[in-house]
Amino acid sequence: MWLTPFLHLRCKAIFFTSLMTVLSWYNYDIKLTSCYRKVYEKNGYIMDKKELLKNTILSLDNDSFFELKTYFFKDFFGFYFLDDSEVTQGIFAEKLYDYFEKVELNNNKDFPNLLQKYMQSLDDKVSKYIEKSPRKKNTETKDIPRARKYYNKIIEYKKQNDIDYNRLRDYSRIMFCLYVEIINRNDIITNFDYSVSSLKSSKLIQSMKKSETPKNNVTKNILEKKNVFFGQNRGFSYEMCNRIIAIIVLFEIISHNVDGE
Repeated sequence: MWLTPFLHLRCKAIFFTSLMTVLSWYNYDIKLTSCYRKVYEKNGYIMDKKELLKNTILSLDNDSFFELKTYFFKDFFGFYFLDDSEVTQGIFAEKLYDYFEKVELNNNKDFPNLLQKYMQSLDDKVSKYIEKSPRKKNTETKDIPRARKYYNKIIEYKKQNDIDYNRLRDYSRIMFCLYVEIINRNDIITNFDYSVSSLKSSKLIQSMKKSETPKNNVTKNILEKKNVFFGQNRGFSYEMCNRIIAIIVLFEIISHNVDGE
């Protein structure tokens, strides 16, 4: 009988958590902040955090969500009033929504700026390890290394003012595939496998967390402690936010086996 009050409180916690999730998403639908209006009017369309979460967390199949949730509970955060098994995709998405809001407040930046930071972080860690094009005035397309061709094409997405989820996913997929080739070869790359089958979540995530320096001096900064692919700073830093965005996009790409062009 002593369990009854505890179970009652637990059920209330689950109910109110779910209710707050629904209300929060509803309020976001009917009210767009002036900050986002200014971004839209000045720079074109840049998706908000709700769209990102709808296309990632809320679109995952059960197995992928379970794997993602297990990883997050181990490395990032948990829920005080709920067992892991009681955390639904809606509740989990609301937790990440709150996290992104705190990153915005702590850094005085809006979400489109966070996406730009994320895209730039991928470019910073990949671009210098791709073989450059031959320096010839009349260089033919066939003379440009394949990895460079794809990089040159996808980097245009970062320069554009319109960023929807499809563009972000395509950009991330190519960058992830280039990065996988870099860590596999531990050298400057000329070619790469751009298929989703080359992306293994466990391998990529572990590579993001490594701190040792490779023996090959050519690429010694790829996994160097202070230049790790995604920094290990806790809290609401850009580095941690970049890492979280990368992980949820990676899981969505693998879950839906999206190869793109």
